[in-house]
Amino acid sequence: MASISAGAYHSLAVGTDGTCWSRGYNVDGELGNGHSYLPVGYCIPGQVLGLSQAIRASGGGSHSVSAQLGWTVESWGSNNYGQLGDGTRIERNQPVSVYGGFILSY
Repeated sequence: MASISAGAYHSLAVGTDGTCWSRGYNVDGELGNGHSYLPVGYCIPGQVLGLSQAIRASGGGSHSVSAQLGWTVESWGSNNYGQLGDGTRIERNQPVSVYGGFILSY
């Protein structure tokens, strides 16, 4: 694994091949696997959908963010307060591009 990170009740790992993997509680889609709300959580890591150029990932309370090659940012999970940065307040159970997303440093 290239890097690991933990959110409130989930964890993320980025592989050396640019894939992103997640496991844990998924009440708001923070695992990025296309599903939301699984009360028992996922104990076995699953791949985050659509990410193949991840360089870093980080977990928040109920959302996740990943920096991608090419200086873009993807986010998924809870979005009640607009924390995904996609210009909406819609929960996302798979990655969406952050509006105007860019990385200052990594």
